[in-house]
Amino acid sequence: MDKKKAEFGSEPVARAKVVIVDPRRTVTVNACEVEAGKENVMHLAINSGSDLALFNAWLTYIASKGWTDKAFIDASTKNFDKARAANNVSLDEAARITRPHPRPDPPICGMDCPAEGRQCTPANHVCL
Repeated sequence: MDKKKAEFGSEPVARAKVVIVDPRRTVTVNACEVEAGKENVMHLAINSGSDLALFNAWLTYIASKGWTDKAFIDASTKNFDKARAANNVSLDEAARITRPHPRPDPPICGMDCPAEGRQCTPANHVCL
């Protein structure tokens, strides 16, 4: 908060929201929830390898809303408009691409595991 107050002066500032994009729940998610509070952390567990589709959808949406700093983009990039046009992804399309596929439940202990010679352990209900 001190950094924000130094940057924004007397302008009221709220706590930051954290968005983590990772197919797996990692220690980073846990650490952010501890520091920022669970209500301030969003973990997007997208399909592995679909992060570029999500980025392109965000870029498309943000640019379409005019929430860009044209002077900064012009000074820092080349061919921004061409890149935006070539990577135009709607939010609906990104949702379809990034949505995790359901995973089958692991076998319950006492049942045969799919691979011969393997056993399901009672501690974690996973084939070994």
